[in-house]
Amino acid sequence: MDSNWDKVIGLKRRKTTYLWVKRILIPNSMKFLLGVMLCIMSFVLIVQSENIIDLITNVSALLVISSMDHFLYGMAEQGYLGETLQAKTSKVNEVNVHDTHLLSTLSLVERDRSYKIRSAIFISFFVTMVGGWGTVLYRQTTGVYFQ
Repeated sequence: MDSNWDKVIGLKRRKTTYLWVKRILIPNSMKFLLGVMLCIMSFVLIVQSENIIDLITNVSALLVISSMDHFLYGMAEQGYLGETLQAKTSKVNEVNVHDTHLLSTLSLVERDRSYKIRSAIFISFFVTMVGGWGTVLYRQTTGVYFQ
């Protein structure tokens, strides 16, 4: 299965592992890490908030910080951050990547494996979040945190 490497990566006919790591693995890993950190910070804010006003204020601040990249991209697109960045955002906007559903191209065995992996990841995140919340709840009700 071939991808549109030339348009996505920007370098024609240079499929190397280094470029894949630099332009695909690292950025997507950072996005994943951002999502994990956002979940952790949301959990901490919910647990530490003393009332609903503090909770709403803290979550709003967290959402503003997490959406800062969209704001900065828009500023670069409008040219407020220089002509070089404006030209690069225009180039990015011109790329049209057709989203072909990956699961439709996989065999039945591969689909089943993919489903199991995604389910295991979701369940592990869910169990971790509920387990952390349950631990805090138990310690609050038994008086460990508040005497």
